[in-house]
Amino acid sequence: MTKSENELETVNDQTEQKKSELAQLRAEIDKLDSEIALLLASRYELVQEIGKRKSVHHIPVLDPEREKNIIAKVRTKAKDENCANFIQKIFEQIFKASRDKQVDDMSSKGQR
Repeated sequence: MTKSENELETVNDQTEQKKSELAQLRAEIDKLDSEIALLLASRYELVQEIGKRKSVHHIPVLDPEREKNIIAKVRTKAKDENCANFIQKIFEQIFKASRDKQVDDMSSKGQR
C-alpha cells in the first residue's frame, strides 16, 4: 500500500469514527426527544384541565408572576448562562402555547 493510500484509509477511518460518534449522540437526543414529547403530552392534558377551571372561576389565562417564578426556577437547572437562556426560551414557548390553548378553548365556549 502506498503512502497516499494509507493516508486516505486513515482519513476514511477517522470520518467513519466521527459519523459513528455523531450517530450515537443523535440517538441520545432522539431518546430525550421522545421523553420530552411524553412529558409535553402530559402537560397538555393538565393545561386543558387548568383552562377549564380558569374558565369556570373567571380566572385570567395569563399569570405573569407564576411564569416569572417558573422561569427563575428552571434557569437554576442550567450549567451555565447560555444553557439558562436556552431553557428560558423553550419555556417561554411552552407558556405561550399553553395560554393559546386555554384562550382557544375559552373562545370556543364564548368566554375569555
